[in-house]
Amino acid sequence: MNYDRRSAAYPVHRQPLLQRLLSQVSTETLPDPDQVDKVCAHVPAGTRVFVASLPSRDRTDTVSAAKTLNARGYIAVPHIAARALPSHAALEDFLYRLTGEAGCREALVIAGDRPEVAGPFAESMDVLLTGALERHGLQTIHVGAHPEGNRLIGDDALREAMLRKDHYARSSDADFDFVTQFVFEGATVVDWAQKMRGLGIGLPVRLGIAGPADLATLLRYAKICGIGVSTRALMRQGAGSVKLIRRTVKPDDLIAGLVAAAGSDPLPEIAGLHIFPFGGVGRAMDWLAEARKAAGL
Repeated sequence: MNYDRRSAAYPVHRQPLLQRLLSQVSTETLPDPDQVDKVCAHVPAGTRVFVASLPSRDRTDTVSAAKTLNARGYIAVPHIAARALPSHAALEDFLYRLTGEAGCREALVIAGDRPEVAGPFAESMDVLLTGALERHGLQTIHVGAHPEGNRLIGDDALREAMLRKDHYARSSDADFDFVTQFVFEGATVVDWAQKMRGLGIGLPVRLGIAGPADLATLLRYAKICGIGVSTRALMRQGAGSVKLIRRTVKPDDLIAGLVAAAGSDPLPEIAGLHIFPFGGVGRAMDWLAEARKAAGL
């Protein structure tokens, strides 16, 4: 992919979008000490690093990972999975530890992947409406979005959830943004962003993308996360060939497709990228460095 300013494929008027995407980047890690160490070895200090929530892991692991990241100069953004919280007291305790012990000032609130609900919070809005996040001093609250839909959640429900989150954010003292599930198709993202704009939703968006990984890995995560619109295109790339299914897929085609589909629309909603490092954080950061260099950053 050629991001040269002189390239006919990427005219000068499209460069601000491209540079905005590549300048504002976050990533994430599992709440394991060795994974946190890998992030610190490859990701520049000052970067937002989201700490994933796993159904099988204790919240203490999230607190510990967030504390280490903040102490090493990163901006730790722990996941708060609504469906995993057994009680209001558990939410209050978790927030107390995240802000007091780990020093967090940001968090991502999601419903979570648990099929069952452990307590009083069935969705992220249930947590937001308690006001507990602001009360504990969180200054930036990230919430989820799904540009390519989710086979487990209908489009109407997703749209209503985004409207409710946007409405809540307008009354909150905290800053809000959307962090999306990872996507594979630029044109779908542009269509989604424009529809969101038409609904009057004004929150900025961190667009989720998958870092370099083999095709089989990406398909596996897409299935787990319930996304499907553009996974069909991924499947066609590897259908019937072990060699192709094992090949490395990079985000270049997605970024190029997004810039091309946007045309003259600067997509002001999209404030940056959130990289899911499925193929390893080192590979993801190497790709980012190459893309930034090609974009003149």
